[in-house]
Amino acid sequence: MQQRLKQRLNRYRQAAKRVREVYISTANRRLVALFFVVLLVLIAHHIRSAGLDEPSKWPSELWGLFYELCLALAASYIFYFVVVHVPRQHDKEIFRPSLEQHTDKLIEDAKEISERLKKATEHHFEGDFPPTLKDTVCMCNKVEPLVVVPGLFIVRWYEFLAFRSRRTKDSIARIHQIYAMTPISDPTHLQRVIDLDTCLYFSRLDVFIENRKDHSDLGILANELHEYFNKAKRLKEYADSNLSR
Repeated sequence: MQQRLKQRLNRYRQAAKRVREVYISTANRRLVALFFVVLLVLIAHHIRSAGLDEPSKWPSELWGLFYELCLALAASYIFYFVVVHVPRQHDKEIFRPSLEQHTDKLIEDAKEISERLKKATEHHFEGDFPPTLKDTVCMCNKVEPLVVVPGLFIVRWYEFLAFRSRRTKDSIARIHQIYAMTPISDPTHLQRVIDLDTCLYFSRLDVFIENRKDHSDLGILANELHEYFNKAKRLKEYADSNLSR
């Protein structure tokens, strides 16, 4: 009996947590604050009308207009929350796992390049990801494009970078497809994906691969690669706060 009660309580807690994370915590904080201020005004009006409190002598007509405005604002917010916010968050929650999956792939591609460079050059830097510009330049200057990537047997560096670039572009295309085919909207997430997509690194990499035999190392890609790493980190920070559950 106690075990069933605990299981039921756990289900209620999980349901309440999901409602809070999906619907309540995602509501616009300014609108929520305004809604509660309006509620206080409405409560004060009813207390005043009941004669339980005698505030200063406000003009009755002005107070009545203010009360009606607050009532309209409260009704509008309730309508917005129930008719707009809740369905939108419900739709977003349906597609959130797919967005999270493809976003994780974008971050994984950038981190994998960093880790492989670190392993190949035995260059140790502070922190996890991303490396500083100085560290990135140092590692890229030590890696030859036609050399096999450590741990990947016959895969050369230019092939490894090309594979990660194609995988990243594929994940970005899938994210754009989700946003285009569904009513959900997350401008900040989409903007950070676009920022990653428009990195100079990808266009520079294409040219580098075509002329790979003319380069003795990856140094020419260092600046753009560092920019790419930093944009991947910004995307990760947003995803950890808004897509992960």
